[in-house]
Amino acid sequence: MYKINIFHKNKINYIVLSLYIVLSLCIILIDFITKKWIILYTKPYVSYTLLPYFNIFHVNNYGSAFGLFSQDKEITRFFLSLISIIVIIQMTRKIFFNFINKKNQFLTYLFIISGSCGNLIDRIHYGFVIDFIDIHFYKFHFPTFNIADISIFIGFFLFLFQKKKN
Repeated sequence: MYKINIFHKNKINYIVLSLYIVLSLCIILIDFITKKWIILYTKPYVSYTLLPYFNIFHVNNYGSAFGLFSQDKEITRFFLSLISIIVIIQMTRKIFFNFINKKNQFLTYLFIISGSCGNLIDRIHYGFVIDFIDIHFYKFHFPTFNIADISIFIGFFLFLFQKKKN
């Protein structure tokens, strides 16, 4: 697998670093735009079929992943916002640590940071996260998710792949 290295001859490749940052901002922007579109053009808890296995289903998720901890909305909002902020800070620290030690895991952490920022924006602005992607197989529905969740999943998958490889 070809690896794009942010360091070239022990110097920072600012073009690659800039592309990573632009990718991160694009993920946050796409997440924001899709959620705004969902708010404007769909009704909450109404399913819109696009393909036999794919629906748009606007859900206001007051909890965490899979709707866990959604009973007490205000405490959950504060708690999950705090966790998101901690994750963003930790991932940013990881990026700087990797930067200092010339490790190449920027993309992994930027996917996680981008997704966390997207969901944090929702939690702060609306008090909940907007989920809308509903993938299903017959009667089995995977929990509804959004673009930010996909970004976090990709980052987590890359993280596991890199750990397995090392």
